[in-house]
Amino acid sequence: MRPGSSHIARGGGHIRRDARGSAFTLVEVILAIAIATGLLVIALTFYRQATDLRGQILEESERISVVRLVADRLTADLRQAQPVAGDAESFVGGSGSVRFTRASLAVPSGHGPDGSVSVGPDVVRVSYDTVTGPDGTNTVVLGIDRTESPLSARPRAGISASASGSAAPLDASILAPAATNRPAELLTDQVRFIRFRFWDGGAWQESWTNQVPPPGVEVVLGTEPLPDDATPETYPYEQFRRVVVVPAGSARRSDDTNSLSALVPTL
Repeated sequence: MRPGSSHIARGGGHIRRDARGSAFTLVEVILAIAIATGLLVIALTFYRQATDLRGQILEESERISVVRLVADRLTADLRQAQPVAGDAESFVGGSGSVRFTRASLAVPSGHGPDGSVSVGPDVVRVSYDTVTGPDGTNTVVLGIDRTESPLSARPRAGISASASGSAAPLDASILAPAATNRPAELLTDQVRFIRFRFWDGGAWQESWTNQVPPPGVEVVLGTEPLPDDATPETYPYEQFRRVVVVPAGSARRSDDTNSLSALVPTL
């Protein structure tokens, strides 16, 4: 009998079995382990890529949502901008900030004992600007700041109620910002660039100072701060643009609304 082999007698016959073929060789075991390891690495790689992609999509979705919320808030405020009689700076805007007056929901609070009218904060001044702060040795933009200051009327003798019981119109020149202890409202720290331009009925202007608001305001937002070597016009990152029609300003000219109709918002 040859070494390494055996004979089994069954039913008058003989079955020959080679003992050398009864187990895996070392090469086969190593090859199987290598294949399993490779498949596991591939599966983990795809899982990690899918997880990273999901995180990027969620982050981008949140970023766009924040930008849209800021743009919606700006749009709602700008559309309520109103000129104040006697105030030549009811609307003041520059490339990176804007300040204007708008009406609130407050109502007159009553009459004084001497017949003067005491009016609550029915007009507010709203401003938008970027907030900067230190980052090591550099100064960086931290986010967008929105402040709102009520304008109160100082009681003045000689202004009495009309026969119907309503207050006589007040001269807005007596309006003055009322003191407030409310802290500034930081809308978001994810929007770190803002730029305004103002439509005058024929062209875009970089600034606006007038009693009457402009017919339209262009708002450009970005999530990255403006580099030191760049200007607002050459902002190198992704921009979110919206054109807001201001009803109080568009009412000045009949052709302003038509000229702005071609400027479709992109956000």
